[in-house]
Amino acid sequence: MAAASAAPSVIRMSGAAALTQLIQPLCALVAPTEFASYKEPQWRFLLGAGDVTVYAVPGEAHGSLFGCVLRVGLGGPDAGYGMMVVSKEARGRGLARVLLEAAMSDGPAGGRRVLGICTPLGQPFYAKLGFKAVSTITGLTGSIASVEAAELTAAECAVVAAASAPSDEAAAEALVALDRSAGGFDRSACIRALLAGGATSATASVKLVL
Repeated sequence: MAAASAAPSVIRMSGAAALTQLIQPLCALVAPTEFASYKEPQWRFLLGAGDVTVYAVPGEAHGSLFGCVLRVGLGGPDAGYGMMVVSKEARGRGLARVLLEAAMSDGPAGGRRVLGICTPLGQPFYAKLGFKAVSTITGLTGSIASVEAAELTAAECAVVAAASAPSDEAAAEALVALDRSAGGFDRSACIRALLAGGATSATASVKLVL
């Protein structure tokens, strides 16, 4: 009789440790997937913008990963989850469930658990873990700078004002308040990190608010 396979080990990292040790393995993990556009600059932002923890399953080769998921603290006990990736060779082993359960069991109890984006392919998996779809997200990409001010919504105007003057504390606070009213979560650290990038971050900020 064959022995039962051991459950995969999950490593947990946050802050400077994650930045220095996981960026290159994460880049290699997502390179052949739908997240291939996430290069070192994107990972540095994701891991450094706010209360972010990485949960990962080490691969067979030194410094490689079989899978990962990110947990983002949203103020108090609330948390968001995203960037769930499992390498093609490791799929079918239950790694996604192991990773997400490890992330969901971490942190304060009693908070809301949120998936920012879930593709139709992943919906059955997340539904088994108790997640429910509450809305549909439509992603639009463009340059706010090329749009006439009269065509901007109130949310977009707040983004432009804050991104154009990232040192303006009043403009930044107005954007943070708008985002909080839209989603009900505290994402101030992430928004302020976006604003630190200047006007080029305006489009990303709109996605946070709308």
